[in-house]
Amino acid sequence: MIELPTAARTRDRARHAIIDASAGTGKTYTLEHLVLALVLEGALIEEILVVTFTDKATREMRARLRRRLEQAARELSSVPTEERSLVQLERVRGALVAFDRAPISTIH
Repeated sequence: MIELPTAARTRDRARHAIIDASAGTGKTYTLEHLVLALVLEGALIEEILVVTFTDKATREMRARLRRRLEQAARELSSVPTEERSLVQLERVRGALVAFDRAPISTIH
């Protein structure tokens, strides 16, 4: 089973998520887990908008999101087979295939 932080488990999916905090507070960590939670629930990666404030932050976000999805795929591949895990694994694999179409960008 994939471990998600509280913010990713308890958010209201019907609402937008905005994370505004100082440097070093875990914004990127929280965002990568929010995106993973959405993918696990069935959202398509190309329908999840992630916006950062700089080009450097966008590159870091893309790299970290891809790594987190790859890690999730490995974790789901290693658990005993059950229908939920197989569905989630296919969703994560689909997100990795479509990753280059994900709208992860800067506001500039």
